Formats: sequence, C-alpha cells, structure tokens
Amino acid sequence: MKKEIKVYDGWKDISLGKMKGLEKIGEENKELNEFELTCKYISYLYECEAKDLNFQEFQAYAQSLTFLGEPIPETKLKLEYNINGKEYSLDINPAAFTAGQYYDFSQYNLKEKKDLVDFLSVILIPKGHGYCEDYKIEDVKEELLSLPMPDVNAIVNFYIALVKRLAQLSQTFSLRLIKKAKKKMTKEEYEGLKKEIKTLYQTLQSFPSS
Repeated sequence: MKKEIKVYDGWKDISLGKMKGLEKIGEENKELNEFELTCKYISYLYECEAKDLNFQEFQAYAQSLTFLGEPIPETKLKLEYNINGKEYSLDINPAAFTAGQYYDFSQYNLKEKKDLVDFLSVILIPKGHGYCEDYKIEDVKEELLSLPMPDVNAIVNFYIALVKRLAQLSQTFSLRLIKKAKKKMTKEEYEGLKKEIKTLYQTLQSFPSS
C-alpha cells in the first residue's frame, strides 16, 4: 500500500518544531544553490529522498512549499491553546508573574541566544496549574514544538509590543524620578544614573522578534 503523504498547505501546517528544523537546514547549507536547498527542505518535510522522486512529484512537492518564502500570516491572539489535546493558558500579565517566572522571563529577554521554546514555556502554562507547579517543564517544551507558527508569531509579536511599551513607560517614569532628585546628586552621579536607565531601556528594546 502506498504511504499517504501529508501535503503542506501553508504556514498553519508548519509547527515550531518543523520551523526549527528548517532553520537548521538553512544555517548548515548556506553554500547550496536554490535547487539543492529545495531538495533538502522537501526531503525533511516529506521524509523522502527528493532527488529520487519522479519529476512530476518533485514539482508538486516544491510547489506546495512556495509559502515558505512568504511572511507568516497574522492570526488572532488567543488566551488558551489546545496543543496535542492538552489545554494551555497564555499568561499575559507580567506584573502577576511569580518571582521564579519573572526571573526566567527576564533571563530569556537578556540572552543572546533566543530559543522560542524556552520563552513560550514561561508564558504558556498547562491549564489549572501555576508556573512549574505539578508538571515537568521539559514535557511542556516538547509539547510546544507542535504549536503552529502563526500562533507562535501572534504570541511573540504581542510580547514584543507589550515589553517595549512597558520599557518606554518605565524609562519615562524613572527619568522623572531622578530629575526630581537631581539636587541631591553630583552632576556625575546624575549623568551616570541617567545613562544606566537609558542602557536598560535599550536592552529591553532588543526583545526578540519573530
């Protein structure tokens, strides 16, 4: 019996795990031409040897993946996500994070290496649980690899906007406070503190994009 092939019909069919695989292929094969790279992508996504396909099959598979060259479409942000039959709640209020959750959230923002699975595991919580409460975080990370990329994109873009807005408000408020206390500082202390606040703001502004 001929194996049934799943045909990819758009970004909705590409999970975070598949995306990580595609990115790895791209990074490791920068020297390849377009045909060879397309073969790599087809072989990976369709679990076959692309160069062994007949020409019509190869064309059909290649055509089905043209969406990879297009932007990930926007989709509505949700407060709950069903991933492999399990319910997850999106934690959209950093002010209500636990100390450990906020620390992990902050560490992620400041890391040079930005792994979206790590980030999502801090804000997508198994329904009915608190952060890291009665569940294994590694199991959650494994589940999150199945989240479709349009959903990943919607969540990340929401947090980009949220964190940058909070950073902007924080900078404005902080600069106002030190301006009021300026009389109690030396000029060097005032300028130094103002520089530190602006540096912190710039760091927050570098929050990862999708």
